[in-house]
Amino acid sequence: MTRKHGQNEPLLEAWSILMLHRRRFVFIGFAAVLVVLLASMLLPKKYSAAAMFERRTDVVMNEIVNRASNKAYVDQRASLYKELAGLTAVGGVIEQLSADPKLMADLGVTANDLPELRELLLRKLSINFEISTNELEQVRVSLVGERPAFGRWAVNALIENYINQARTKIEQRVRQSADFFQREVARSRQQIEQLENRKLTFEIQNADLLPNSPNNLQITLADLKTELTELGNTHEGLTVQIQALEQSLGQTPQQTPTTVRQRNPVLDQIDKDLDLARTQLQQNITVLHMTERHPDMVALRQRITDLEARAAATEQEIVTQRSLSANPHRDELEMTLTQARADLLANEKRTASLRGQIAAAEKQTEQMFPVRAEYIKLDRQITEQQRQLSFWEDNLRRLDMLLAAESDDRGVRLSFISPCVSIGLPVSPQLSQVIVAALTLGLFAGASSVYWAHRTDETFRRSTQLSETLELPVLGSVSELISDRELRLRRLRQLVVYPLNLTAMAAALGLVTAAVYFNLERPELLRKIAAVPASVLTDHSDAPAAVADANLDTDPVSDTGGQE
Repeated sequence: MTRKHGQNEPLLEAWSILMLHRRRFVFIGFAAVLVVLLASMLLPKKYSAAAMFERRTDVVMNEIVNRASNKAYVDQRASLYKELAGLTAVGGVIEQLSADPKLMADLGVTANDLPELRELLLRKLSINFEISTNELEQVRVSLVGERPAFGRWAVNALIENYINQARTKIEQRVRQSADFFQREVARSRQQIEQLENRKLTFEIQNADLLPNSPNNLQITLADLKTELTELGNTHEGLTVQIQALEQSLGQTPQQTPTTVRQRNPVLDQIDKDLDLARTQLQQNITVLHMTERHPDMVALRQRITDLEARAAATEQEIVTQRSLSANPHRDELEMTLTQARADLLANEKRTASLRGQIAAAEKQTEQMFPVRAEYIKLDRQITEQQRQLSFWEDNLRRLDMLLAAESDDRGVRLSFISPCVSIGLPVSPQLSQVIVAALTLGLFAGASSVYWAHRTDETFRRSTQLSETLELPVLGSVSELISDRELRLRRLRQLVVYPLNLTAMAAALGLVTAAVYFNLERPELLRKIAAVPASVLTDHSDAPAAVADANLDTDPVSDTGGQE
């Protein structure tokens, strides 16, 4: 319990010090809060003027843009900051303002303010992308300054100028690019035609030396060598054939014997006798019913056996006539030998001709490599020009589609979706910030005054303090002696003076806080209240003009953004 009491002792000490100097804390804190609230009414007000525009790109056009060779013709995001908030854009807006004295008077701007406004636009103008996709971009342009009317007009004018210039530049750049691509297409086609004419002339002049020609020299030379090899093989075959024919012709006689052969008549007689014996044998068996042991049957079978043996031993044919005639095989050999010798002679002549052609072709091949190098160079130039022509035609087709879309307002569409119409409350200072700052500084000032009073107070308020400081024992203490008059005065202060002071301070803080509130949150109400006495003192016919002058800061210029 003693330890807990010791831990709370610093807090109790601080509370007792605060209660001892509470009047100083309250009055100093009140003064600090009041000073901060009053000072906030003297601070310059800053207003935020913001407007928004969007840039829409058609899906088909977006695909064309993404595949185009030069995306900078329609992609303005890279140069958006420069074109919208750069020196040229800001200078154009200032020149536009200086050229219209009526607009300057409506905005409350003089010629001496123009350099300051130029610097304000260059320093305070901010650009933020609310939405950023390939098809849609929403851009917010905002300006924070002390001139709400000028800020509203400036952001609207900057966006309008940018939209007009962007549309003009897009169309001009697309047209210029289309003209450039058309010139390049025509130039590429002319170069291709010239190169193709040169290639055709070159092919006609050097047909035998070109690699892709069916009659080129290399193929012809290979064919000639192949034919020469075949002729050599044929020559060897003809030589061997001639030798074989000559040998066969030497061995073949000029005449050959001729024989005439016919069937042997003896054999015919034997066949007749054999048929007769067989007939008689059959008659004996079937008609006469003779047995095998009958002497006639035995004799007949023996005769048949003898006749069959004589038929087997007798020649089938016999030579009936002999003669000598020319050998036809020798004639065939002589004709074949003559033909082989003629073929050999033709082969030798053709071989000599082929060797001459091969020698001429080999001599001509010395020019083949320079000719082929020049031909390949021409072919490569034509291929390169065709690829370049395809590149220019592809870009020209895309730009034509883009130009048609822009003409129909289906390509890149810039629209002023949210112009800055009116500016209400200031962005700095804000009521919440002022109240927080006033309370913080009030508490800090009161606490600082209490701390200073405590550090400079040298009185002893408890006997323990006196005993610890002087190191003397305290024998006793007497409570505060106060008279009746002092007691009445204290009661009067506690019951009347202090409540009145607190009420007055609370009323003062309430009035000042209300003034700050109306000054920051309801400025139009203050302007109307300030305009009432002037309208009462003037004639009724002048009242509308006074009210219009009072509302000049609220709506000083016409809604330029609404026209877009």
